[in-house]
Parts: sequence; C-alpha cells; structure tokens
Amino acid sequence: MLPRSYYTEQDIRKRQIDTLKIFNDNVTEIVENTEYKVDFSANGHNLNLTVILNSEFPNEKPNIFVSPVFPHPWLAENSNQVIGAPGLVNYSPHSDLGRVVQVIIREFQRSAPNIYGHEDKSTDTSPMSHYSNQSLMFPELNELSIDELQEIIENPDLQQVVILSRHNIRSPLASFLKKFSPHPWPEWNISVGYLTEKGATMEEDMGEYMSTWLCTELFKDSCPEESSLQIFSNSTQRTYESSKAFIRGTFKNCNKVLRVGSEEMASLFETVVRNDSKVMKDLVLNEMNTKIMELDTKESYNLLEDILDMKNAEVCKIEGICNFDKEDSEITYEFGNLLNVEGSLLWANLIVDSFLMSYYDGFQIENVAWGMIKDSGQWRTLTRLMIQYQHVVFNSKLVGRQVSKPLLSYISSKFTAETEKKFISLHAHDANLYFVLAALEVEEFVLPEQYERTPIGGKLVFQRWHDATQGRDLFKLNFVYLTVDQIRDGSKLSASNPPRWVQLFFKDCPVDSDGFCSWEDFVNVLNDAASF
Repeated sequence: MLPRSYYTEQDIRKRQIDTLKIFNDNVTEIVENTEYKVDFSANGHNLNLTVILNSEFPNEKPNIFVSPVFPHPWLAENSNQVIGAPGLVNYSPHSDLGRVVQVIIREFQRSAPNIYGHEDKSTDTSPMSHYSNQSLMFPELNELSIDELQEIIENPDLQQVVILSRHNIRSPLASFLKKFSPHPWPEWNISVGYLTEKGATMEEDMGEYMSTWLCTELFKDSCPEESSLQIFSNSTQRTYESSKAFIRGTFKNCNKVLRVGSEEMASLFETVVRNDSKVMKDLVLNEMNTKIMELDTKESYNLLEDILDMKNAEVCKIEGICNFDKEDSEITYEFGNLLNVEGSLLWANLIVDSFLMSYYDGFQIENVAWGMIKDSGQWRTLTRLMIQYQHVVFNSKLVGRQVSKPLLSYISSKFTAETEKKFISLHAHDANLYFVLAALEVEEFVLPEQYERTPIGGKLVFQRWHDATQGRDLFKLNFVYLTVDQIRDGSKLSASNPPRWVQLFFKDCPVDSDGFCSWEDFVNVLNDAASF
C-alpha cells in the first residue's frame, strides 16, 4: 500500500468517499463523486443527510444538509445546512468524511427525542458491521485491500488533552497609571487585576463550546469519570475564577461539581528566576539588553504620548518624565523573584493593556483611551508595545526553561507515564504560556484577527492521539483563541461564530502528511525542556 503522501488528489477524494460508505449505512450515490444521500432514523422518524462535495474537496469542507429540518444548534440560522458539527468546524484535508457524517447522525439521533418528544431509541453500531451492507450497495469497496480498509477505519483517536489557558478579561494591573495623563481614567468596580463579570461569562462560554469537541473526540459522547480529570489554576483571583468558569461550561451537562486546585499547586505556575549563577545571569542580561537595543519603539511611543497628553501629565510636571524612552530600561534578575524590566517598556505595556482591557470589557468607546484610538491600525501600533515588552522578558529559551521547569515537569509526568488522567486543565497567565512556548522552541506563528500573541482567554491545547494502524501515539498542538471583535462583542460562540484554531509547530518535531508530530519526538522535546 502506498504511503498517503504518494496519493493523487483524486485518490484522496475517492478514499474520503470510501469512508462515507464504510462508516454509514444507507448511503446512496446521487451524482458520482459529487452528491450522496445518507438515510437514517431517529426515534421512529426518517431523516437524511445530503452530502455535496465541490470540485475542491477534500481541500475544502463538504456541504451537508439535513431533511426534514428541525431546530438544532449545529444548523445555520433559517437553514437546513449543518455547519456547527465539530468535524466541520475543525475540518482539514486530513479529516475523514465518513466519521464527520457519522458523528452528525449520532448527534441528531441523540437529540431527536428532545425535538419530537419521544423516547430515545437510537443505537450505536460498529463501523465493522457496515461492511456487508455497504459492499453490496457499493461493490467498489470490495476492491480495497484489508490494509486499506483498516487504514480508513482506524484513523487516529484522541487519547489525552492538556489545556494551558490564560485567564479571561480582568481589570488593569496597576493603580499608578493616573499620573501618566491629565485625562480622567475610567473607573472599574472591582479590585486591581480581578476577573470581570464579562470575563467569567466568556470563559464559561468557551468551555461550553470546547465541550462539544472534547465529548465527541475524547469522551465519546459520555460524561467523564472524575478520576480522569485534573483541574488546577494559579492562586490569583483572575486565574482561579477563570478556571471555575471554564469547567462550569465544559461539563455543564454532566451534573458534576468539580474542584479547582489552586493553593496546593501554586508553585507550579510561579515564573520566578531559579538559576542565579553568574554565567546564567550574564547570558540572560546580555540577551535582554540586545533585544531592547533592537526594538523600534518610536512610532508606538509617539502615538501613546499623544493619546495620554503626557507633556501635561503629573509624571512630566513633577517627575520630569515627559517622554517614553526604551533606554531607561532597568532589568531585574534576582533568584526567587519575577524577571522584569522597569522603565518605559513596562509603563507602556501596562498603559496599553489597560486600554485593551477596557475595550474588551465593553466600555463605551469614549471611555477607551478617551476615544482617541481611531482604527485597528492604531491599535496594532499601540499593542506592538505590549508584544515588544513580552518579547524582551518572556521570549527566551534560556529563561523559559528555568522559570517553567515545574510546569513543564508536571506536563511531562502526565504525558509520558501511564495515567488515568484524560483531561487536564491548567489556568495561568500570559507569562506562563509565553515561557512554555519559548522553552519548547515553538516556531513563530501568527494569530489572525488578534493584536496579542497570547490573547486573553487563549488556550494551548496539547493533544495525544493514537494511530492503531501503526501502533503508535501522535502529537498535535493548537492555539485556540477569540478574535479581537469576538471578545469586544461578547457574542455567544456557535457554529457560525467559532473560536479560532491555529496549529503550532516545533523546531525538533516535524509533522507528517496528516499534520501530526511523532509522539517520541514530542516527548524528547518536552523532556529536554523540562530537564534544563
């Protein structure tokens, strides 16, 4: 059998159609290689899916329609088109058409009783039982070898997920900002750095959305045993409350009261200096100073100074600081303390962060930077200061591996040993995500429609998959996040308004034609980072 990389696009299209016929009963070909009807019953009612494959399939997702139409969150508004199924939302050329359709049918069979008011009589049949019926309906399936059938049926299954999340929307982190502008700053009705009400709502909504993917791929449409879950957060209010909200949403329909561990695992998330040897300190300071000198901050500083009217601010009149200057940066590197850069870089980072949190939380535009940020171009110019600060402080393999050692070691212990923990949720800060990315040497990436590199509420989703055909485990890492507009609008996540998924790649973990890194390569990367 040829490796998948040797298949032509026509071969791949044909094999995708084969999966449709293998995984589902009652498949009828309407137009050869283009349109198929899949009949199924749900609680005594006859339904069908129409599957239409355009000329770009499998590079573009299939179009799937249900008849008769009924209310369901997976359907487009005022339409019978299925758009919200996890297999469609997260579709890639490596998805299996047959499994996508099978999950849709199972969901409609499961939910039909609520729609029609009858007892659920749907059954779950094994794909192996489909061979005889479908081989009669589609004789060409008989032409496939046993190995080819096995490859189609036994595509990788999700075995384990570790999610490292940044907390959601919070109030600004500093109370000294008022001295940087003569303008009145907006008032927050919560303490400094606390999770906002909107932040909690959005984190719960993200959990509810992610639960569809988790329950379909990981828990196989059932509620997990509590012994298979591990939930920890940093002990700060914004991370702890974000974790609680996310878990509420994720297991909303499971009637479980799950505890979030925080105090006992606080050290897991501490991003403090753990190696203050002269050699290490000199290396880090030299690296950070070089980064600072390479920064181009002029345009961003000028815009921020104008918005603040800094020349008329208290900080100018009393302290004589009337402009931002990257050269006033003072690096703090002390054992047991947070690594930091004092001076203009830090001040600008905190000020722009306060603007962004106000915008995210839904403040009136005139109360976000006094209405002086006019467009996305200015937002990008300003938030570049946040990214530059984070680049100097967080984006370092040397620093990332020492400050993230407890967190990396924990993930390694859960990922590399036999464990009953199928799902682990860890809520922390942007620094935690940044340091882990740097420690693992994740390649540069872009998050479309976002200003931040580690957005508020963003999640690193580590996944262990199993390929039964090869008897091996596989790995994939995705960044799941909301766009700037999604956060600002606060609209409910849905099939037509999904979070974004961006796959991340490692320097020493090459991916195969299906986008998976070998498990052995990932374990080597993880252990190397954790053993620093």
